[in-house]
Amino acid sequence: MATHPKKKLILVDIDGVVLAHGTQFFHWLDHKGYLKGTNEEEKTDFLYKWHHREPDHLADLYSRSSEEIIYTYQEPFKDAKHYLHLLNDLGWKFKAITCHGSSSESKEQRRRNLFYHFEEKIWDEIICLGHTESKQATLEKHKGENLIWVEDTYSNALVGHKLGLTSIWMRNNNHPPKCADCPIIEADNWQEIYNFIMKLST
Repeated sequence: MATHPKKKLILVDIDGVVLAHGTQFFHWLDHKGYLKGTNEEEKTDFLYKWHHREPDHLADLYSRSSEEIIYTYQEPFKDAKHYLHLLNDLGWKFKAITCHGSSSESKEQRRRNLFYHFEEKIWDEIICLGHTESKQATLEKHKGENLIWVEDTYSNALVGHKLGLTSIWMRNNNHPPKCADCPIIEADNWQEIYNFIMKLST
């Protein structure tokens, strides 16, 4: 059972959690002819299976797409803008852990994008990792703190869970994991996460 975190800090992935990157990357792959299927549902299913079969290849394509797509002003993910600011008004801050690229240009681009949509004061820290870099070492720094960790890649959410974090998997229309008793909390939007946090606070 989830318990209240030791401090009001929420660890967040960015693409597909705070910013709506997934849609841009999906359309880039489709435009380049990488996705197979006759409709969006079939192509989404193909992409999901491809991600689990060849994650490194997909990460390389993600890196290529970053060079071609203007990410500076990605739009906020669903209702993220409203609820991140609402949670900040209640004293919560956010630590971004994002595999957007570790170059100084990538870091500055990510900061500009976030600060364009979200007030700078809501961010405790913004950590930019390489496109294929593991998030485990960064998450391990918070081992035992029982912080909330929001991620749209199930394997990364599971890493957080194993480190004692309260992991929330943002489904993003992805297929549910194939386990009967998965320990990860699931959400479709930030309203659901907000409601979960409010229940922890009571």
